[in-house]
Amino acid sequence: RLLRRAALATHARELQYQGDLLKAQPLYAKALAEPSDQYRLEGDYIRLMLDLGMTEWALARTSQVLSRIPASAAAACDRAAVTTQRARATEIADGPAALGDAREAVRLAATCGDPVILGGALVVYANAVSRVHYPSRAAALAQAKRLADGKSAWLSCWVDGNLG
Repeated sequence: RLLRRAALATHARELQYQGDLLKAQPLYAKALAEPSDQYRLEGDYIRLMLDLGMTEWALARTSQVLSRIPASAAAACDRAAVTTQRARATEIADGPAALGDAREAVRLAATCGDPVILGGALVVYANAVSRVHYPSRAAALAQAKRLADGKSAWLSCWVDGNLG
């Protein structure tokens, strides 16, 4: 049963990355209806819901998921991915108040070592810092672009969308 739910969530992620958000959403909802330890998939589900405009849902879900993720080196990337989505949701909901969350997302992502997770955190940081220091925004997006290059078409697209 757990394997089936993980496979369903993985299929939802594939649909999400292909741009088919409306087909991915019910699959994620079914696969992750019960609390799980599939934290990276939870982060992707939260990102999808933010893309669909479900900010309040995303804020509630990030709180639930972050309370379950162990504070360990092994879970650093998962915590960074979910924290990045929390920072993104906070920025959408509260604007400038999100800068602290965005900084925390970058800090966690840097300890994780995954360039795609770090790149995503940098995009969220760039959006949060743009109101107070545009050069930091530009530097964060430039670094995210370098991190995405050849590693993630999705991240490259997200960076390009923020550069344009």
